[in-house]
This record gives sequence, structure tokens and C-alpha cells, in this order.
Amino acid sequence: MITLNGKIIFLKIKVKIMNRDIALRLDAMLMSQRGGLDMIANFLKVNLSQEDYQKYIKHVAKSMTETIDISNDLHLRYPDIIPLELK
Repeated sequence: MITLNGKIIFLKIKVKIMNRDIALRLDAMLMSQRGGLDMIANFLKVNLSQEDYQKYIKHVAKSMTETIDISNDLHLRYPDIIPLELK
């Protein structure tokens, strides 16, 4: 509740919390992004010199690791969303 020009105004604040459905959808999006990063890594390997490949693959690998870390956290919070391939 706040006042504005002497009038009381009630604010509705929607609290957003993580739940299983959000975690499941987020994990699916992260898996999709890892697929894209894998394609980038493959493209770099096929099309770049070894020197250039080494320069850029580190960034792709870091991005991949970050998405895995997020998924691992989601899996700890909601173990039932772990894909069968990872069990």
C-alpha cells in the first residue's frame, strides 16, 4: 500500500517462484541450447584452423558448462525431471 496525492493505492505484487513445471521447461530449453552449442563446436572444428578453433572453442565450452550447471541445480531441486538418459 502506498499513498499518492493523499489517496491510498493498493499494489498487487505477483511473487514468482520456481516450481517443477518451470524447472522442466527451463531444463528443456537448456538442453536445446546445448544442442546448438554442440553444432557450433562442430562447425568450428570443421571450418577453422586448429589455432582459431582453440581460440573460440573455449568460449563455447564455457557456455556449455554454464548450461550444465544450471540443469544440475534444477535436477537437485526436482530429481524427477532428470532425463532417463542421465539416470
